[in-house]
Parts: sequence; C-alpha cells; structure tokens
Amino acid sequence: MKYSTCVCFSWSLLTVAVIPVSLGEMYTSLLNVKQAFSVERKLIDYLKTYIDHESERLEDVKR
Repeated sequence: MKYSTCVCFSWSLLTVAVIPVSLGEMYTSLLNVKQAFSVERKLIDYLKTYIDHESERLEDVKR
C-alpha cells in the first residue's frame, strides 16, 4: 500500500511539473507556425505582384 501511494504521488508530481511546460511549448510552436503562415502569405502576395508586373512588361515587349 505504501509503495503504490508513493508511486501515485510521484506520478502526480511529475505530471504537474511537466504539463505546464509542454503546454507552453505547444503555444510557442503554434505561434511560430502562425507567424510562418503570415510570412508565407506576404511572400505569395509579393510573388503575384511581381508576376503581374513582369507579365505587363512582356506584353509591352510583344507590342
């Protein structure tokens, strides 16, 4: 009985110590992914603008 109580207490203590750290890391990870998506969206927009400008230049050269 003593052994199982000690194991249960140790497991509870370990769980309480680890969960907040892992939740913080998950939040930071999700935040990094959101920032990466934001940067990717800007790059895609810049690329579309560049392609549009180059297409216009190409049309001018064709004329």
